[in-house]
Amino acid sequence: MTRGGQRERDREKAAAAQQKVKTKLTGDPQKRKEQDAKALADKIAQKKQKQLVLLVPKRRNLLKK
Repeated sequence: MTRGGQRERDREKAAAAQQKVKTKLTGDPQKRKEQDAKALADKIAQKKQKQLVLLVPKRRNLLKK
């Protein structure tokens, strides 16, 4: 059994990953859905704000003239 140690590490790693997945889905599904919707709305608002900043021409060159 030359791979015994590696197998055990892989099993521990897989168990930790499964435990992580289980902990993500705990709690009230309705609250989780609301939090996800709020986070998505915030992300979209930030992206739109960033696009607006890119569309506005820089006025620094106009003020120097």
